[in-house]
Amino acid sequence: MKRLLSPVRNERGATFVFFVAMIIPLLSLAALAADVGVMHTARSEAQRAAEAAALAGAGLYMNVGAGGEVPDSATVVAKAREYALTLNGVGKGLADSARVQVFQGEQRVRVTVYGKASLLFARIFGRDVQVVDAVAAARVMGAQGTDCVKPFAIPDLWEEKTGGDKNGDKVYDQGENWTYEAGEDHYKRYSVPPASDATGYGSALRDGKGKPSYVGDQGRRMTIKQGHPKGQETNFESPEVLQPGIFLPLVIPDPAGGGDWCPAVTGGGGDEGASQYKRNIACCNPRMINVNDTLSLKTGRMVGPTQQGMGIRIPNGENTTFDEALAGKQTPRVIKLVLYDPGELMKGGKQTVVINNIALMYVESVNGDDITGRFLKYAEGVGQGTGSLIKTLQLVE
Repeated sequence: MKRLLSPVRNERGATFVFFVAMIIPLLSLAALAADVGVMHTARSEAQRAAEAAALAGAGLYMNVGAGGEVPDSATVVAKAREYALTLNGVGKGLADSARVQVFQGEQRVRVTVYGKASLLFARIFGRDVQVVDAVAAARVMGAQGTDCVKPFAIPDLWEEKTGGDKNGDKVYDQGENWTYEAGEDHYKRYSVPPASDATGYGSALRDGKGKPSYVGDQGRRMTIKQGHPKGQETNFESPEVLQPGIFLPLVIPDPAGGGDWCPAVTGGGGDEGASQYKRNIACCNPRMINVNDTLSLKTGRMVGPTQQGMGIRIPNGENTTFDEALAGKQTPRVIKLVLYDPGELMKGGKQTVVINNIALMYVESVNGDDITGRFLKYAEGVGQGTGSLIKTLQLVE
């Protein structure tokens, strides 16, 4: 009996049997993990492409053509698809397609990218690939503020009701003499969402045709820095300075923490000194300037600092044209400056102004301390806010 039972009691080889029994599910789990990893990678690539495509499509709303045209939906769709399926190489060529939705009124673009993951373990069950998808949306929104603002503040435009608007088109034209008179003239800054009775740069009143946005103002000539002590004495399309002695230079403080952000200009003098004013012209002050901030206007013409700062910023030989700047060419002639309510300056002397907007301007000429330019478009900013001429491009999904 003992001899018959001995083979049963012999446990040699049991570990090997157990190992063989376990190796198959272990390998299966490893293969499954590999398939999950492949799908995760493919989806990550699809997500990256969807975000890039949404930003590329919505980014077209951050720029406009020479006539101020907003891109049509077909153009936005084409740009988004290009980024989704070509420029980003989603899944190394395994992306199938992309669905692009354009919400023109919101300046929002939503992109769904469909990609393929090549599977390993699932091939045993007859599945070679797994479709993955990712969604992203981006839009252009009003921003709260921006940096690199130049030390110039100009009055926003108003509706002239006291005789200066000779042809009644509600647009400041060459040869007209607009003088803001509180209680008679009408002013309301352009905001987001746009108000129907807004008069400032960017409003429908600015082109006389009822078009939305900033279209009618684009290319409008104006005085950026006043060099004449008795108001507007040039024939550019911008209202006269409200009072003699106001020349429009602005005090922009150093960024928090200070730092040598403009080594091209030496000298002290504090936030309100001539050297600080010159640095703000020549270099990019990283201090964030926000809508509704209150800043001071400098007294005096600041002739020397203006000439010297602009000489550093725009060196000899820099001859970019307005159309080139509008098309996106990098040039030191494009600057950001502050717009304020024209009703704030009703008397001469030093004043503080509340920032209503920050616009992007093209410096056309510098004649001594008299700077003239052309309205370009809104300034690119950060943070969500109410400024219509300050825009930011953000992912919203």
